[in-house]
Order: sequence, then C-alpha cells, then structure tokens
Amino acid sequence: MKTKKKMQISLAAVLLLVCGAAFAYTSKQEPAAMYFGFQPGYANMHYTKECLKTPSIDITNIGSVDSSGFAGRFYVGYDFNKNFGMEVGYVFLPKIKFNNVNALGYLPFDASFNQNIFDFCAKATLPLKYNIDLYGKAGAAIVVRDDFELSTGGQTAEADSQDTETVPAIGAGVDYGFNDHVFADLSYMHYFGKNDLQATDFVGIGLIYRI
Repeated sequence: MKTKKKMQISLAAVLLLVCGAAFAYTSKQEPAAMYFGFQPGYANMHYTKECLKTPSIDITNIGSVDSSGFAGRFYVGYDFNKNFGMEVGYVFLPKIKFNNVNALGYLPFDASFNQNIFDFCAKATLPLKYNIDLYGKAGAAIVVRDDFELSTGGQTAEADSQDTETVPAIGAGVDYGFNDHVFADLSYMHYFGKNDLQATDFVGIGLIYRI
C-alpha cells in the first residue's frame, strides 16, 4: 500500500513538473488541430479476494482472482496549440473474475463482471527536440461496472450490482512524430478507486493521427 501511494505521489509530482514547464515554455503558436488515437496495452484493476466478501453471503474460500490483462484505450483530443489541449477517452478492460468461490449454503460458483472507463482530461505538453513531446494529463473519469454474472453447474445468472462512480484521473506520457500527422504514443493512466470500485492502472502504446 505504501509503495502504491508513493507511486501516485511521484506521478502527481511529474504531472505538476510537466504542467509547470509547459507554462514556462514559449513556442510558436500553431493552428489548433484535432487528433485521434488508439493504444492497446495492459490494465490492472487491483481487485482481491476481499473485494467479493459481503455480509449477506458467508464466503469461506475463493480460489483465485483475475483482474488484469489486455486492455485498450480509444481517444480523441483537440490541441489549442503546442502546449495545451483537451482529451476524451474510452478504456475497455478485461473481465474481472472470481474463480471457484465457496460459500455456506451454496454450490461452488464463479463470479465475474465487466468494467469500463470514460475519461475527460486537460493535457499539458512540453515539446522537445527530435519530434519528441512529453505530456501530463489530469481530469475526471466515469467508471462503469456491469452486473455480476454468477455461474455454476453450467447455469448462469445475473446479480444486480451495477455501479457508476466519478473519480480523479491523472497520467503522463511521451509521443514521437513521424511526420506532421502520424505519432507514436506511449502513456500511463491512473484512475483512482472509490467505494468498492478499485483503482485502475493502464499502460498503453499506440498511434495518433493528427488532422
């Protein structure tokens, strides 16, 4: 837990540094432009066995939890100039699975649900040499969790557990311009947890097309 908090503090410090540098950096103004991007990557949603336990069901054992894996982020942004922009993104995440759950009065079952994220961020960019840019992002995200799916003995049922929360989001990254339109983009995003929705970390690398 301490390591995770230190990582979040360090990322926030980097974000502030990049934002501060962008304010201090004076560059030639360029025409505003829209861009589109996609990043396949990896996400960790930090769900543990304890997250499934509730007072209403006496769970005695959970075999394993899968809450990380392949993910991706689609996004569209608008650059006001070289230093400032806005971005809207959608993150699709791997299904969260609680495997071989044992509870008093129930047959062993598996529980799973889908979770997705919509984010809205302000973006500060620091242009460097050799067509490389550093950037930081900060904003808010809407985390959406679908109903739990319970399965046992070949039978499947849904448990009403939909939840939607608005949480802070921060991130940082670097891009490289092959030309005026096509960029490679590597970034990290952290979406904070709230109530029983756990924090999500996403790392992705992909391409941007700038109009």
